[in-house]
Amino acid sequence: MKNLNVEETINALNFGDRIDVLWFDASEATTTPDKAHYDTYVRSTGFFLGIKGKRRRHLVLAKEIINGGLAYHYNVILLEMIDLVEVIQQHALPPRQARRLKKFVNQTIGKLKSKDGWMYNERLDKKMVH
Repeated sequence: MKNLNVEETINALNFGDRIDVLWFDASEATTTPDKAHYDTYVRSTGFFLGIKGKRRRHLVLAKEIINGGLAYHYNVILLEMIDLVEVIQQHALPPRQARRLKKFVNQTIGKLKSKDGWMYNERLDKKMVH
């Protein structure tokens, strides 16, 4: 079931808006089946990067941005799992950083598959980040 308030909020987001996303993550229960809680409520905070996917749409959020946009730590959240999106600050990134990051995101958003959730610019030495 679609949450229209979530859809409206997401449709009004701009690249670089700082947001909180409250969503349900599917998780394995760690207790006995009669006491199991399979839905894990998560709050992710970061910068809105865009929407990914054709069949199933996902919100892409940068949790961390490194060296002015040469790398970012991302989270990809299925829209159907989102309970609430709160805009903390519109246009939160400095303009120069936003332009650099947006160019990089446009080149890489289709390649977001890494399990560690990082995307690096080829010019960046990964050892500098970690």
